[in-house]
Amino acid sequence: MAAFFYGHHFCFVLLRLNLIHVKTTLFVSLLFFGLISCGDTAQNHSSNDTKESVKTGTDDIPEPLMEIDTLIEMPAEISERVNRTFDAPYRLDKNAIESLENSDNWLSEEEVELLSQHMLVKPGFSDIDSRMKEYFRFNHLIDSIGEEEYQNQMDLGMTRNFDAYLHDRVNLSENTYLLIWSFDYSTYEACPFYAGQYVLATMCTNGKISNTVFIGEDSGGGDPPYMGSVLATSNISDAFIEITHIQEYTGEVEDDSEIIKSKCRFLISENKIQLDQ
Repeated sequence: MAAFFYGHHFCFVLLRLNLIHVKTTLFVSLLFFGLISCGDTAQNHSSNDTKESVKTGTDDIPEPLMEIDTLIEMPAEISERVNRTFDAPYRLDKNAIESLENSDNWLSEEEVELLSQHMLVKPGFSDIDSRMKEYFRFNHLIDSIGEEEYQNQMDLGMTRNFDAYLHDRVNLSENTYLLIWSFDYSTYEACPFYAGQYVLATMCTNGKISNTVFIGEDSGGGDPPYMGSVLATSNISDAFIEITHIQEYTGEVEDDSEIIKSKCRFLISENKIQLDQ
């Protein structure tokens, strides 16, 4: 845990001396957060726990699928318990993300692994691949030591909760739809603090699970006055998914603020999603 504090405050010292930019400070803080969240607790357990491999849906990102016969059936216990059903076109903006109801429509680790088995990621566009790995790592740790034991050891910067929820269905055609689901996470409520929601869409065609893509995010955190936030929104039609990704970083003074905007577009065909080159 000492490494987190030294690294975190060292960056802020450099920032005040104008030796690094606020974006760099927040990036390093987020990096320490990801490394510390589960690492400190895992060190208290046997080597069998720390060395055990955890399979995730993004370990090996496949090429877009070509043959529908190779796809796995979408379980009815997932597809039939959505909260709402919409028809494309569908707009996922900040209000829509906030309206997603977690309630008790919780997804298990096994269901998340099933839905994310054909995850399609644009490199460098978002950190959804690392967040998904963190989801599996965190829940594997909770399964190993128990919720109560983990809560007793919680400290600054450590993940407090990391859950997955099923939300809505967006119909693209008579036989194809997108299943909308998300990750919801937060850290221990202290400085620094991070929390957010990542939204994904899994394509189901003729009852079978095809590609999954990242379509939205509303997250943020930091150690005031150095803060960062991300808002990703999307437009979905029956032919494409277009995502707009906006990162904002702020510091002690107005000149320290920075906004970075990027876009990603996926194409939808009869049985797969592919990145628009």
